[in-house]
Amino acid sequence: MTMRRGSRRTAVVAAALSAAMVLHTRTAAAEPYPYGFPDGTRNVEGASGPGGAPTLAADETYRSTIAPGQKLHYRVELDAGSAAYVSAVALPRLDDRVAFGDGLDVWLENADGGRCGSDSSGFGSADYPRPLVASVERLVEQGSTRCQAAGTYTVVVERAAGGRAASRESWDLELDFVNEPALKGASPSATPSAAAPGAGSLPEGTAKERQGGTSFHDAAAIGAGVWRGRVEPGRTLFYKVPVDWGQRLAAEAELAGTGGKGSVGAALRLGLHNPARAEVTAEQPTLSGTGVTAALEGVPAVAYENRLASAPKVKGMRFAGAYYLQVTLSPELAGKYGDQPQDVTLRVGVEGAASDGPPYAGDPGIFQVEEQDGQAGGAGQGTGRDGGMQAVAAVGIGLGTALVLWLAVWAVVGRRRAEA
Repeated sequence: MTMRRGSRRTAVVAAALSAAMVLHTRTAAAEPYPYGFPDGTRNVEGASGPGGAPTLAADETYRSTIAPGQKLHYRVELDAGSAAYVSAVALPRLDDRVAFGDGLDVWLENADGGRCGSDSSGFGSADYPRPLVASVERLVEQGSTRCQAAGTYTVVVERAAGGRAASRESWDLELDFVNEPALKGASPSATPSAAAPGAGSLPEGTAKERQGGTSFHDAAAIGAGVWRGRVEPGRTLFYKVPVDWGQRLAAEAELAGTGGKGSVGAALRLGLHNPARAEVTAEQPTLSGTGVTAALEGVPAVAYENRLASAPKVKGMRFAGAYYLQVTLSPELAGKYGDQPQDVTLRVGVEGAASDGPPYAGDPGIFQVEEQDGQAGGAGQGTGRDGGMQAVAAVGIGLGTALVLWLAVWAVVGRRRAEA
């Protein structure tokens, strides 16, 4: 009888452990990408068509979700003088599978259904889950009649699916809408800046520790200099650099390849985004074992007339403000170089003296360098938040496992007492 009760107890405990492991696996599989949404973010559900689409207010952040192949509609109210920008940040889950062709298509429609502007962002064949950003605009242009009137416009966000290998999970979605005020008088008609040759001047010296944030909202403020942060494979750090009118940004990220073997495609990705979140340029070289550097080449100086250019690298450098560096490591590094955080060194240069900007008719808002933007302060808040959430998750899983085991033991003890 003792052996039978012992076997029963073992079976119950084993079942409890199995259930706990399943619970842990399901929790891990559902882990969202670590991205620091700001306090006060509003949840919003996009509509399947223009009718019933929710309205996005300017200077607010919204959170939504989007499924594969889904097309969501939102409304924005535009005036007849301001330029408008709506950005969408898609967040695949950490363990999600992405394929070539997965991505976002975003466009803006007027009241008649005419398309005003569009943008797309997608994954490549050697890509992996990371924040994916698309930003659409409505510019006010002299002599143009297309999409210039004040009124209600529709923002359409469509999730492109890359075939049978594409992700089938829903992605979190962040939406932001900002206005850029009109100018006093006529807009400049000068020729846009040409793309600058090379990577520009980059500083040398000992790196200062500066841990990046997890999102655009909690990006760590840095300036010209050499900085170092630690990034886990599969994760992203955000930094912001103030760049004023007439100034030119140069940046590179370096990952040392020590402690592992093998080649990893797109091991390190360095992306540059302007204050409206639009991607200006990006590099993602392959790591071959001895280290790898991603350098942003040919970024021109900031000028208002750059918006008239066709090249994204020039067009994106159209206003002053905080420019964002997005640093991501491939999750494949974990298998060949270890799953511990890796040191990434950032070299940032800001060339040229700041000049006077164009005469805006109103407050430029985020399209200006403010005093706090130049303060390369402490680590991004999002890193601490991410670490805290990971700790909470770990404690929660541990407590859940202990509770299951305690219930199993309690059931066995109760059964023995009943038999006695």
